[in-house]
Amino acid sequence: MSRLRFVAAFAAALLGLGLAAPSVSAAPNDKKATVAVLHAIPAGKGADVVDVYAGDIRLLNNLTPGQLRTLKVRPGTYDIGIYADGSMPGSGQPLLAIDNAVFLAGTCSTITANLDASGAPTTNRFADCSAKNPVGFGRLTVRHIAAAPAVDFRANGEVLFGALTNGASATKRVAASNYAITVALANNDAVVLGPTTVNAVRPLNTIVYAWGSATDGTLALATQRVNAKG
Repeated sequence: MSRLRFVAAFAAALLGLGLAAPSVSAAPNDKKATVAVLHAIPAGKGADVVDVYAGDIRLLNNLTPGQLRTLKVRPGTYDIGIYADGSMPGSGQPLLAIDNAVFLAGTCSTITANLDASGAPTTNRFADCSAKNPVGFGRLTVRHIAAAPAVDFRANGEVLFGALTNGASATKRVAASNYAITVALANNDAVVLGPTTVNAVRPLNTIVYAWGSATDGTLALATQRVNAKG
């Protein structure tokens, strides 16, 4: 696999471990950023089980497809390397890497490692913060990060967002309730994913991801809940 530019968000684990390394610098700021990481590259695509390093220090061990982790990170700049399980800096090039990744105070975002429309590993970064929901309302966000054509996301059978392409994200305020989310090819009634039931409620941003590969039969849904900001 060619070297890819990937997931700075793993650096957030530095805080929990109390570690520092030459490749990581953090600003002295008490207001942290919230960073989520979704490993959405299916098994068999070269990133099945990975270890995550900041410089020479291992931060995360045995991260597997489908895992979503949320962390708090000080504002700062981070250098991250993602290695095949058991490998480490000095034993070769990382599978995935990003240098000088910046996280700002008070922000919330998700980094995904996923497939592009043609099935090649890639990454996306999404902003998760949203305005607070009024009483009686919630927020639904959907994201297409699968190796698949354009799709429609439906809520309780009705099209919520239509013809989303790989890498797209869309959000909408909805009445607070439970929603059955399904995914179909754009302008086609045949459901290819779901249903999965989610609760859209104040004060959360409820996020649904379509990930995997249509060709390989590995399509799946992942869900996430993020507190809205003021």
